[in-house]
Amino acid sequence: MSHSSTQTTASQKRQQRWIAALVALGLTIAGVVAQTAAAHAATELTTYVSDANGGTSQVNATVLTPSSTFLSADWYVCNSTMTISSQVTINGASAVQIILGDSCNLTINGVAASGGTGILVPANSVLRFYGQVNNTGRLNAFGYMGVGIGNVNALNGVIIFNGGSSTVVSFASEGSHAYPGIGTSSMTGIGAPNPIAILWNASVYAQGSDGNANIAGAPGIGTGTSDNNQSTVLAGSIAIDTTGIVQAVPGALGYFSQPPGIGKGPWAGGTGSTTIPTYTVAKNASGPGTMNMRTWTDLLTTSTPFLNVAAGSNVTFVATPTTDAKLRTVDAGLNFVSTDGLSSTYRLLVNSINTATPKTAYFWYPTTSTVTTTPTNTQTHPGNVTINGSITHDLTDALIGSNGQAQLWINGVLAQTQNVTSGEVTFTHTSPLPGTYSYQIKYLGVTDSPFLATSESAPLTGFEVLGAPQNPLAINGINTTGYTYGDAPIPVTVTGGSGTGAYELTSSNPTLASLGTITNGASTLTINQAGTFTLTGTRAGDATYAEATVTTPTITVLAATPAATLTRTGGDTVTTPVDATMTVNARGTGATPQGLVQFSLNNQKLGDPLPLVDNGDGTASVSLTGIPIAGTLSQAVEATYLDQTGKYTTVTKTSTWYLGVNGFCLADPPPET
Repeated sequence: MSHSSTQTTASQKRQQRWIAALVALGLTIAGVVAQTAAAHAATELTTYVSDANGGTSQVNATVLTPSSTFLSADWYVCNSTMTISSQVTINGASAVQIILGDSCNLTINGVAASGGTGILVPANSVLRFYGQVNNTGRLNAFGYMGVGIGNVNALNGVIIFNGGSSTVVSFASEGSHAYPGIGTSSMTGIGAPNPIAILWNASVYAQGSDGNANIAGAPGIGTGTSDNNQSTVLAGSIAIDTTGIVQAVPGALGYFSQPPGIGKGPWAGGTGSTTIPTYTVAKNASGPGTMNMRTWTDLLTTSTPFLNVAAGSNVTFVATPTTDAKLRTVDAGLNFVSTDGLSSTYRLLVNSINTATPKTAYFWYPTTSTVTTTPTNTQTHPGNVTINGSITHDLTDALIGSNGQAQLWINGVLAQTQNVTSGEVTFTHTSPLPGTYSYQIKYLGVTDSPFLATSESAPLTGFEVLGAPQNPLAINGINTTGYTYGDAPIPVTVTGGSGTGAYELTSSNPTLASLGTITNGASTLTINQAGTFTLTGTRAGDATYAEATVTTPTITVLAATPAATLTRTGGDTVTTPVDATMTVNARGTGATPQGLVQFSLNNQKLGDPLPLVDNGDGTASVSLTGIPIAGTLSQAVEATYLDQTGKYTTVTKTSTWYLGVNGFCLADPPPET
């Protein structure tokens, strides 16, 4: 079917040539006037981001004004909210750089009376946009019966976005022409655009004009269409390598078929060679590149496009409710999966696709994996640990309805692989040995419909497996009573338990009761003083068993009552003084007694207590001499050992005899008491 207009007459062609010549003359005069005005325009020193890593440079830039409609080779800057209400033309053979300052909000409205294009970029010119440090500058370029930025019916010049946020829209088609947001319109079949690049930190929204009864709509970025001529897009001529967001939205369908978001518009017929376009998404130093398009059909043209996707990049497609729910295959082998008629987002998970070796690429449902355990935090050996994984859609936060497989990773090592059922998977860690564990679920995705993406749970760390309880321990050889200071050392042992752990014995009061070297749970207990204490036996844990302990009841040790003697000489007459000596003996293994002895005669203390003197043989003595006799009849010398705290108790010894009225001894003294 043809949509050509009526044949053009020779007279009409001459009129068209005259009109074109007059328009060209008018543009030339306008250019001269604009250049003269520009020579007097204000300039200011401006800082801009000059490389992909955020480096900055300074340049003297001409400040744009609402009358800046003709730009020659120079630097320009916008630092305010401003509207230019007619087409802005880049002078041919010029390189124009526009800095979108952080406070810039520049709107350029192309109107039919001034050419219809927002910014006209002829084939031999270059237009670059830069941002500033905050990258908040904005550009709005609107075409009306013309492209937003580019050329009409001829090649556009080089257009490069290095920063800022730009909205570029072509609002209306005209007769047999549809105009892209960025690029060129063509009705001759030769309209392949010069390079269009979106780089660094730039963000761009580009929308083509809608189609009509004669033509299809135009792409967001690329070449538009005519009624009966095929436009082309050279491979590699459109590059996207940005950390910003790029949205390329085609115009409405109109006649023939859906146009792509990036590339060339479809055409109704005609002949001529077809150049396959290449759309590039690259990962740069600042992070993955991103390219957003309206639907998977945005990439469908009669010339079958290819995608170049660098490793680590994301290509996001936003599905529309009108997209069918089936797998669609492009002839070249690019496979795209749409949603079930719902608006959603997909990610392209491939390393590279190129024109030389086309491969299959899929758009996946993103998923999220989570992990829990039963019991929650700890288990006791030899008990099992149950690891529960749940896999949900990112889009709906609902469990997936497909199977697929998931892996269990324990302490960073792959342990098991299981099938997923209705979004759930269960693993059993059988009888793990005591220790600390981390568990992680890794979902492997589904590589056919419904194409579920892989995901990994955050590791669940710090899960503790405790050792198994040992058999009971026992401490042997010790009683709780019946011990006195000076008792011989006591052999004690700790026995029982399980596993291979070593035995230990400890005293709660080593000053009172101390342990010797412990060998295989056996030791010797030495009593050092009276008091109370406990013994604790321990068997260490091992790879299977937890540590075990046992503690005795309180053990009591009594102070000893030492053996003692009192010897007396003299006192046979009232005129013979008395000499008395007290000797105190150590008990058993106890130390030689220390302390004081109080002497008395007939219940009358004889001065202050006197200290014992160590005899070096386990005894200690003290003497009091020259004790005068007082009175007659019964006589008694008494010596009292005043004790040694924690070791020996008090002991009293007495020597008694009798004197007559004449002062002489009536009888030998009885034994001491």
